[in-house]
Amino acid sequence: MGEQDAKIFNVENCRICQQQNNNGFDPNQLQQAQKADLQMNADELKKGTIHYKEYKAIPLAEQENAMAEQNTDSANSALAPPSGVGGLYFYHPDHLGTSTALTDYFGKAYQFFLNLPFGETMAQQLGSNYYNSPYKFNGKELDEETGLYYYGARYYSPRESIWLSVDPLAEKYSSASPYNFVLNNPLRLVDSDGLKADDWVNKDGKQIYNPTANGGKGAYTKYATSKDRKYGDALRNSGSRGATRFEKLVKSEAKVMVNFHEGNDGAKLGYNFGHTDIGIEGNGYHIENSGVILDKATIDIFIGTGQDFINDIKSGCEDKGNASEFQLSDIETIKKGNLSKEDIATGTFGHEIDHLDPNNIKQQLNENKGINKGKDNSELTPQMTKSIILKDISKKDKE
Repeated sequence: MGEQDAKIFNVENCRICQQQNNNGFDPNQLQQAQKADLQMNADELKKGTIHYKEYKAIPLAEQENAMAEQNTDSANSALAPPSGVGGLYFYHPDHLGTSTALTDYFGKAYQFFLNLPFGETMAQQLGSNYYNSPYKFNGKELDEETGLYYYGARYYSPRESIWLSVDPLAEKYSSASPYNFVLNNPLRLVDSDGLKADDWVNKDGKQIYNPTANGGKGAYTKYATSKDRKYGDALRNSGSRGATRFEKLVKSEAKVMVNFHEGNDGAKLGYNFGHTDIGIEGNGYHIENSGVILDKATIDIFIGTGQDFINDIKSGCEDKGNASEFQLSDIETIKKGNLSKEDIATGTFGHEIDHLDPNNIKQQLNENKGINKGKDNSELTPQMTKSIILKDISKKDKE
């Protein structure tokens, strides 16, 4: 691994820590390699040439003047920490939960932390009180003696970018190495406990439901909205079909964002109850020897379309054009069970989760190429799932 030293520089009231590796490490060589990798990814996605802005260092004299002005402002401030509070600091995490900055009670910048993509500390700057927060990458605690992060289920080494032990859930994720960290995608995915990358997330990448919480029974996180809880519970409690779809979502290897829209999608023809976007190859899914691997997806569910559909059924003018046997059955189920738009949205939720299945994605890709179009298409199983869920809800309502 090589030896590691740290040099401490004091500039006025700030302490700057610079880590050095005595193993022939060349930062310029690393920078060029990172640029080459980034350009290769950009070329694969046909994004053109990446241009970089020139770094301009701030002169030391200018830094000293700014710090002197800041100290003067603090000295003249009428604010004071509450009695008995002592050191009070506020975390300012990024989208991955990494504590990139801390401010003190007065709102002054106190600590700045910068890490490489897989969590290794690249640079940090501390304030005058010499308090060094141990909670850094992903908001996890860094053990200064070992250089390891503890995630709960196992320890992570940011220098090697791997876990130090096998994933306890390795049998469920046979397509990935049991030592890999967040499926080798640290810029987008987060592993909250060392068991898996987050799956059901919001637009900010925060996990909605943690299946390992509450003694393995699972629980919603603080980031879950009222709609997430409402439709998640409705799906899970609808019946066996809905429960299995809920489990597929919360234990998915992919990062899935679900949006519940009160209105419809604005379609003038037909009914669009929901849609699943799996992206494109390289930016949504990738293909390995084992088949298609989904990395991320977005599910949109239009609750208002369900109400439009109910209104049309009641008036006898529902659009049955090109409807499958399951869709025709749904009309009868909605009529007899007097189902609501929320019930339809719950069924649609299960329907769209089926589109995350690797075999279904393969069917979708083949259909885009004009292959295997017909009755046995990528909509067949999802439609069957929705039909079963609606019938289960109707039965529960009658009990």
